[in-house]
Amino acid sequence: MKSYKKNVSRQGIYLKKRISKTHARAEFVGLVYLFSIFALVGVACLPLISSPSAPVGVMEFWKVFTLSNLKAAKDLESGAVIVLSNATLYALMLFGLAINALRALTKLGWLFKKKGSKKHSFNRNVYAMEDLGNLFSGSFASIVIFHFLIYVICGSAEIQPLAYILLGGGLCIHFFCGFVGGKCSYFDSDAQGNLIEQKRLIGRTAPFIRNLLQVAATGGMLFFFVRTNVLSLLIAPLLQKGAFGGYIKNNLTAFISAGLQILTIPSLFVLIKHATGTSEYSIEGTAASGMKNFRVFSFFVALTAGATAVCRYLFGEASFASVAGMTIYGREYFQILKFTDYKSVMLAGIAFAMFVIELIMSGLPRFPENREEDEIEEYDEDEELSFAEEMTARERCEAPIARIIELDCPICGRPLEVKSDHAHHRCPVCGEVFELVDRADKSVR
Repeated sequence: MKSYKKNVSRQGIYLKKRISKTHARAEFVGLVYLFSIFALVGVACLPLISSPSAPVGVMEFWKVFTLSNLKAAKDLESGAVIVLSNATLYALMLFGLAINALRALTKLGWLFKKKGSKKHSFNRNVYAMEDLGNLFSGSFASIVIFHFLIYVICGSAEIQPLAYILLGGGLCIHFFCGFVGGKCSYFDSDAQGNLIEQKRLIGRTAPFIRNLLQVAATGGMLFFFVRTNVLSLLIAPLLQKGAFGGYIKNNLTAFISAGLQILTIPSLFVLIKHATGTSEYSIEGTAASGMKNFRVFSFFVALTAGATAVCRYLFGEASFASVAGMTIYGREYFQILKFTDYKSVMLAGIAFAMFVIELIMSGLPRFPENREEDEIEEYDEDEELSFAEEMTARERCEAPIARIIELDCPICGRPLEVKSDHAHHRCPVCGEVFELVDRADKSVR
């Protein structure tokens, strides 16, 4: 029996190598994401901040859910409300992290899939890597967001060294995996059914720099916000009976700044989620989903933070006396303070500066066809004219030199003198047209 060797084209060999390389890259990045997700869960179980009003840590948060605390919270006692609120936020964070960890395990089947399919071609590894990246960024962002919210409710808390380790390690994984994973190609079939590779046509340097600026700017915004907000001082007084009639009704302008700070918080959540997300490293570049989020919400932060500073300066802000970290509330302790809020100004300045940077970098990275269009639009008319003149001169130099040829008219036989650069001539005597033959002698027809 004869054995036949399968004929594989060079294109097929090349695609096979590209698929193998893409799968290896996706598997490596996906595994890093997977292990990092479980590391985040483990670190989040430990206390990252320390405050009497913040029962964080997997060994502490559940202890506050006692009948006495629940009854006190039902009676709107401020201390119990704050403690139970923070414990509930921490429990929700842990629940979300556990769900993400379980979902990450379900992606392992696709992450190591070697064969292709009609529906997904050879892209299931890359899809699994992207899903794991989204789960990691969601877990990382949720840890930052929930602890930030707990810090705001507490008013002040001591940040543990482990929190800085988590932030540093999480950002390193985010930048590394986003940069490496963003190089993965996709594979699809053309109209004829041939397998083709869709490579990344845009660079990764501009997204990396923009994302780095986003992380730095978001960190600066959070730093100034937690040092300028006074929401924690208003929780206890406003939970008391008659608080609206006693404090708010006749002093609405004094509470505008507090309302603006509340509006700032959701915008900061979006900025945290985008800065730690994977949108910036998408193969689709600026056309990827959610690419305008940071631009839009940084403008909102600039608007609300700037308005907070203006309201504090013009209308003042409601305040209550505080002794040893405890708010003393009562009408005799209620006051309206007018002051220049430099921290909110700094917060607004960072947000607006990032908004401008986002506008400047909104078209980066550009696809090759966009760069070619820009080059065409920027073509200088003077250069075009000089180029045309140069071509005209060149054509003149390369044009054949006309010669005078003596011959007899093939119709009437009269002697004539004609130029060699014309193919047809008219006899001035008989008026007939004849054609000049391209020969060295002066024969005609």
